[in-house]
Amino acid sequence: MKEHFQNIYESFKVKNFIDFNISDFNEDIGKKLKQFDRVLLFRDLRESIVAFVLFILILLQLILTDNGINTTIGNIILLFACILIPLVLYLSRKIRFDAITMPTTEYMGSRRKLLIRQKRLLNSAFFWYMLPIDLGWMFIALDQEWDGAAILPMTRMVTQLLLYVAINVIVVWLNLKAAKSIQPYIDEVDAFLEEHQSAL
Repeated sequence: MKEHFQNIYESFKVKNFIDFNISDFNEDIGKKLKQFDRVLLFRDLRESIVAFVLFILILLQLILTDNGINTTIGNIILLFACILIPLVLYLSRKIRFDAITMPTTEYMGSRRKLLIRQKRLLNSAFFWYMLPIDLGWMFIALDQEWDGAAILPMTRMVTQLLLYVAINVIVVWLNLKAAKSIQPYIDEVDAFLEEHQSAL
């Protein structure tokens, strides 16, 4: 990428269009952002594959089995979650940036927007990730726990509730931790933009 900017610089320098110092482009930041892109791509691909497989399994279960009304509602909510999660992940990355065609400051500004959007996404993971899943399982659990006059023993109900809470806490904690790890990237981009602006 550094060589590409050098070529652009040399071609414009001959025509006296710009005075661009290639040293302003921090190659280390570029490598880190590329690594971040790979992590995002792997995460989105993994979540999308899991959501697709679960969508097929839940749809088959919904079609082929005789479910109670609550289980049916729960499965429909889970189907919605299997669509919502990949969609949210896709939209969160829909920011245009191109190191080849965009000016350096505009490119880095777009990368900053992506970083901030990903941080907010992770901080709000409970609402778009866990909450739809929780609602679906809640309806399914109603049919399992209230089967006519038979009610599950209190210990089993409490155990299931604690398990759901523990899963939510772990998932939210991991996402908050991941969101916190993005801040150093934002700080480096901010430092680069500030240095670049002061050099103009």
